[in-house]
Amino acid sequence: MGIQPSQGQSNETVFVGNLDLQLSNLFRTGKQFHFYWNRFGEQSQELQTNYSHPFIANSDIELSLGFGIQRQDSAFLNQDFNISGSTFVSDHIQLALSFERQNGNVLYQSEDQISSLGALDFIQNWYGLSLTKDVVNPTVFEEFFGFQLLGRMGLREIQRNANLPLMYYDTIDLKSTNGSLHYALSIQKRFGRSSTIFFSQDSETILGKQRVTNQFFRVGGLATLRGFNELFFFTDAYFINTLEYRYFFEEQSYFFAFLDQGVLRTMDEAEWPVGLGTGLSLETNSGVFSFAMALGRTKEIPWDISNAKIHFGYISQF
Repeated sequence: MGIQPSQGQSNETVFVGNLDLQLSNLFRTGKQFHFYWNRFGEQSQELQTNYSHPFIANSDIELSLGFGIQRQDSAFLNQDFNISGSTFVSDHIQLALSFERQNGNVLYQSEDQISSLGALDFIQNWYGLSLTKDVVNPTVFEEFFGFQLLGRMGLREIQRNANLPLMYYDTIDLKSTNGSLHYALSIQKRFGRSSTIFFSQDSETILGKQRVTNQFFRVGGLATLRGFNELFFFTDAYFINTLEYRYFFEEQSYFFAFLDQGVLRTMDEAEWPVGLGTGLSLETNSGVFSFAMALGRTKEIPWDISNAKIHFGYISQF
C-alpha cells in the first residue's frame, strides 16, 4: 500500500496498493497460481493471473497460462492472454517460448481527446523467447545473482474506432511488425558482519517505427522508481539502476537507504528521473513488514518534501 499526493493537486491524498498472492506447490504437485491486483490511481487499476503446470506428459516442460487487464482511468483499457512453455537448461536457468495476444481499446469518445492521448485500438500478437535465472528470496542476508533476457517479435493490427473519421488513419500503418527487448539484473554482495550492497538494472524498449501510447510501458512507484506515483511515467524505452545499502540486524530484517536512477524515452524525448530515500524491512512471526519514504525529482518536479511518497507493505508466508 502507499500514500501519495495527487499529481498536480498536492492538497489531496490518494491511497494506492496492490495484492500479490503466490501459491506454490499446490496439493504438493508443483503447480503454481499467481494473482496480482494493483490500484495505482483513483480510477486506474490492473489485474494479472497466472497458472503454471509442471511435468507436462511426464516431461521436463512446464506450461503456463495467464490473463491480464489494465484500465487507465477513462482513457483506455488493455487486455492480454499469454501461454508459455519452459524447461530448465541447467540447475537454475530456465528457457521459455511464449505467445501473447493483446487487445487495446480506447475509451475516450472525443477525437480531440484521442488525438491528444496518442492511443489507438489495436490487436497485437507477440512471439517471445526468454532466459531466466530467478532469485528465490531477495530480502535475506545472503549473496545472490539473477537475471532475465526476453526478446519478442509480432504483428500489430490497428482497429478503426467509430469515433474517428476515416481520414484520421491516412498516415497510420494499419498493419506493422514490431518487437520489444527486456533485460533485468539483480546482485547482492555482503561486506562486514551485517551489511550488503544490492544493485539492480531493469531495461525495456519497443522496436518499431509506429508507437502507440496505450502500448507503452509504465514505470514509477515501489517496484521501479521510488519517489514517484505508481506507474506515473509512460515510456517506450527505459533503463533503471537501483543502488541500495542494507544493514541487517536479523536474517530478514534490515534498514536500507537507496538511490533509483532512470533514463526514459518517450516519443524521442528523454528524461532522467531520480528517486532516493530510506526505509525498514522487518520480519515478524507471521510475515515481513516494509516501510519506505522517498523523494523524486525530474526536470519538472523539484526536490520537495511535500511531494514525498510513503510506501508500506506486508508479506505473509503460509
